Amino acid sequence: MTRRFAIVRRGGLELSEPLEIPDGTAVTVFVERADAAAPGETSPAKSTPLEDPLSDVEEWGADGPVDLSVQHDHYASGAPKRPQ
Repeated sequence: MTRRFAIVRRGGLELSEPLEIPDGTAVTVFVERADAAAPGETSPAKSTPLEDPLSDVEEWGADGPVDLSVQHDHYASGAPKRPQ
């Protein structure tokens, strides 16, 4: 895993250093707010967690989707459903 400091500009992330990955490569981004941190440093005490997209699964109960175990990516992040 590679960790970089970034700044949000016009809805995108501007990295402090370039990453050597090919264009079009899918990546996962974990957001941790770095208030007043220097590039390359973050402050975990000031991190702001993102809302968990599956935080309401327990509330679904028996009325929840029956295919949650195989389509979890769809329900968590809006990915297309997998063919069954």
